[in-house]
Amino acid sequence: MLLKKLFFVFLLAISTSLLAQDAINYQVPPKDIYDLVMAKPTPGVSFDDKGEWMLVMDRSSMPTVEDLAQPELRIAGLRINPNNFSPSRSSYFTGILLKQVATGKEYPVTGLPPTSRAAT
Repeated sequence: MLLKKLFFVFLLAISTSLLAQDAINYQVPPKDIYDLVMAKPTPGVSFDDKGEWMLVMDRSSMPTVEDLAQPELRIAGLRINPNNFSPSRSSYFTGILLKQVATGKEYPVTGLPPTSRAAT
């Protein structure tokens, strides 16, 4: 009889903990965490041989849905884009800026096609 009561109490405890998981809604992270995840990545920087010019390259923070939907070949652990035989999940630069170090003047590179992607 005691064993039946213990078994009943055990089942009751388990069933109440299972019911507590029913009403889980999407939870928005705190603003500080959201800002940290969505922060723009640090740009890539390169200098010329004399240190007079600096090339500032803005990077994409996350791949777009269009990038993720591209076909890919999976060969020996690599993901290759069959259209151009490059890595399919590589990051690329979205903006290029030339900066003269001595004066601080900035010259944005313009006239590139909007879908161009520069990679190193």
